[in-house]
Amino acid sequence: MPHVVAKSISNANEPGEIEAEFARVGTKTIIKKFLSLRDAAIAKRAEAFNCPISYFSRSEEPNTGYKYYSNNLYLAANCQILVVCPLTKETHHVVNREVIDTLGPKGLIINIGRGPYTNEPELVSVLVDGRLAGVGLDVHENEPEVPEQLLGLDNVVLLLM
Repeated sequence: MPHVVAKSISNANEPGEIEAEFARVGTKTIIKKFLSLRDAAIAKRAEAFNCPISYFSRSEEPNTGYKYYSNNLYLAANCQILVVCPLTKETHHVVNREVIDTLGPKGLIINIGRGPYTNEPELVSVLVDGRLAGVGLDVHENEPEVPEQLLGLDNVVLLLM
């Protein structure tokens, strides 16, 4: 599937390849972890695939039904993080080396919020070294600039406008 995503789904020419991958979505955790519940619509969509949802925030949101972590490292121990939160002093580089090391070589980060959540040079380093499975980014730390190294990595999916 990574090669399909990299070339875009519309260019996949192998019959059944996309369907087979999506048939397995329910057994995978697509969106397992949140750094905020501000976009609850994402959680609802993930629930449709029977994906466990948990989150880290300054305080617990009442009546969500989701597992709350008071520490982002506990959250990172679950291997996949979707970053969706406001950019503040507290969230600047919230996905740092400690979080990335906790995620480990099977870890995935999807950042759809703000670029400065991650330290991009550190992120490039761990991706090149294979210490993180992959990232999906539609935002970058120093937009509109995108680190050249990210463009050539197989474990990176970028949305470039």
